[in-house]
Amino acid sequence: MLVSAFGSALAIILASLVLGRAICTACGGPGRWWAAPAVGFAALMILAGAAIKLPGKATSSEVVCAAALAAAAAYLAWSAWRRRARPRLPLGDLVVGGVGDLVVGGAALAGASIPFVASGRVGPGVGIDNDMAVHLMVAEALRSASYERIWNVLSSGYPTGPHSVVATLGTASGEQLISAFAGLMIAVVVLTALTAANVLAGHALWRRVVVGVMSSLTYLVASYYGEGAFKETIMAALLLAFVLHLEQVRKLWATASPFLRWRLLIPAGLLVAGALYAYSYAGVAWFAATLGVWTVVEVALRPALIRGWISRRRLLQAAPWAAAGVVLGFLILLPIAGSVAHFFSSFSVSSTNGIPKNDLGNLITALPPHQALGVWWSGDFRKLPNNLFLAGELSAVALAVFLFGVVWSLRRRELLLPAAAAGAFLIWLYSERTQSPYVAAKALVIGAPLVMAIALRALLTRGERRPSTRALALVAGAALVVPAAYSTFDELRNAPVQAPEAGRELVAFHRTTGNAGVLFLGIDDWAVWDLHNSPVATLSAGSDSIGGVATRPNKGFGEQELDFDSVVPADLDKFRWVITTNTKFASQAPANFRLVAQKRLYQLWERTGPTVPFSILDGVGQPGAILDCHTRFGRRLRSARGQATLMPTPIAVPGVDLAPGQSGVVGLPLPRGRWKISLQYLSTVPLKVAAQRGHWTMPAFMGRVGGIFGVGEVTGGGARLPVILSLYAQHPSRLSGSLKYTDILSVEATRVPDTRRMVPLREACGKYVDWYRLT
Repeated sequence: MLVSAFGSALAIILASLVLGRAICTACGGPGRWWAAPAVGFAALMILAGAAIKLPGKATSSEVVCAAALAAAAAYLAWSAWRRRARPRLPLGDLVVGGVGDLVVGGAALAGASIPFVASGRVGPGVGIDNDMAVHLMVAEALRSASYERIWNVLSSGYPTGPHSVVATLGTASGEQLISAFAGLMIAVVVLTALTAANVLAGHALWRRVVVGVMSSLTYLVASYYGEGAFKETIMAALLLAFVLHLEQVRKLWATASPFLRWRLLIPAGLLVAGALYAYSYAGVAWFAATLGVWTVVEVALRPALIRGWISRRRLLQAAPWAAAGVVLGFLILLPIAGSVAHFFSSFSVSSTNGIPKNDLGNLITALPPHQALGVWWSGDFRKLPNNLFLAGELSAVALAVFLFGVVWSLRRRELLLPAAAAGAFLIWLYSERTQSPYVAAKALVIGAPLVMAIALRALLTRGERRPSTRALALVAGAALVVPAAYSTFDELRNAPVQAPEAGRELVAFHRTTGNAGVLFLGIDDWAVWDLHNSPVATLSAGSDSIGGVATRPNKGFGEQELDFDSVVPADLDKFRWVITTNTKFASQAPANFRLVAQKRLYQLWERTGPTVPFSILDGVGQPGAILDCHTRFGRRLRSARGQATLMPTPIAVPGVDLAPGQSGVVGLPLPRGRWKISLQYLSTVPLKVAAQRGHWTMPAFMGRVGGIFGVGEVTGGGARLPVILSLYAQHPSRLSGSLKYTDILSVEATRVPDTRRMVPLREACGKYVDWYRLT
């Protein structure tokens, strides 16, 4: 996956650079356009997002994108040849931007690779935010009509520009979509760095590297990148590019002809359109807020501008170009007009229609606004730093540097970056008061690169400063960059990266089940994707499901183990195949199910006939329960005719939480005999387990709380001689984080061999009952 993910990233980066440079070169202006990398990525989303709606879906998109890239490369070659006698940039610089861009991009790529080096595997983030499983389903539905018929994930009008790029790339390269998505996320970081480096265009390379990398991987952006979120990082890149493009255009505006002026605005329009493809209509708010704040400040500083803008001559000159711009915008947005309208009908101007105001999503509490300053010494952006006093001091320094950058910009009439930051702050302020904290946090992420860019531009710009002033600026810059860089590094090295073992097992089962319906009795949001051509029914509230399966009222689901007893018997007959976790700490499979395959985490069952109805006692989170015949219900069962299946009472004790490299012990008071040990755990790293003479390794598992998995067998020695279970969370690399992402919630023990036996109900009193049947 390493090669395919980074290969996908390289393909997206090169395609974006070629398209962006070709578009910006065709629009006139200087040889080097600051926003070209992001403009190219926006164009790529627009092309893929529009073409994938044609007959042929991803194949059509592949053809359209390939043709556009070929045309862009040919245009760049022709343009370089036509200007060969003039002192313009050569073709290599037009496409790549020279050695400087290679250094900036390489530094950003190294930063983006930290989660993969730290975890020892490559993939999108997961665990904190499992939405990537749904995004993969959307991408698959974009290229497969049959898949869309099963899951219907495109009907909501959700913006699918990034998904279209992934589906197109996956179809063209033959790589798995999960690798293409990882490549997309890496590519966005690199393209943002290449764009942000132009905040200090013309300055020393080391200064451009600092501002590029620190803006593209500022703390909150790195946090969302680490958890596998990509819409916010894309929006941050597009907004920063929009601002830098307008700054560049503003310097050319006075001497440009009306025709050239409108050409110069085309890349800005593509960036806004790209936001619509990536973030739907809500994405326009940041661009509108930027222009609104900028206009107000410009008019306040130079009132004569307004009279020039609204003069009759200017309006007549602008009319045909404005009309042409409207037509072009209509053509670009026509393919997604229906989706945007449908999305708007669901959410309107407030996301509270879909996300309640008190819904924290994956957050623990609302994010404080000063996290956007880039200094937050916590490996998990949702949690407070351990040293709050130090965190407050560092945030105060970052705030002072940012405010200095704002004053510096205002004094030099460099108003666009501060206007964009102010607009992002206003959107956050509105969201914080009217929307869910989960929604408000997105506004902080989108505005965070602007904050870093403003501060670093003021400190690292070389100009008229005296040597002593330059030294002071560098010291202040270090006071911001060093703690900000450490904040980002700590977040990235603690970022949870999807563990592949559970998915590989389910993919192997899919080879047996084919595309038949499957009942998944596990708790893993990725299972539906891993079984991705099968209609899958799940019981976990966080997972997609074809539905049609009812749980028993007295064994409902709430972060507990699922097994055959969790489902109404009649609904078991709707499926030929059932997947459960591989543990003895579970109810007995009905007699009409046979075990087909068994792996480390899961096992596959096949139904061979109809399920005979049976009943269970109240056993939430347990395989069964003790029949208490002193209760009214128990007395009624004791006098009824029927049979009960008994099993030895299982034992469960609390577990421990571990960070990578840490170990812990759990004592199990087990009666004499052989026992099968199981763990209910979540872990970003493999887990080593040892007891008596046995040694086992459990793979990293990053589903949801509730799944219980078998480990190995031990021999009980009585309550006075508890079995000591040693647990060690592996340390994948020197970069591995220190957060406790290994949660062993409980340790279970079940007697082996399985001695379940059937007895008359009257003999089941005081015994542990798995299930019973009245006759």
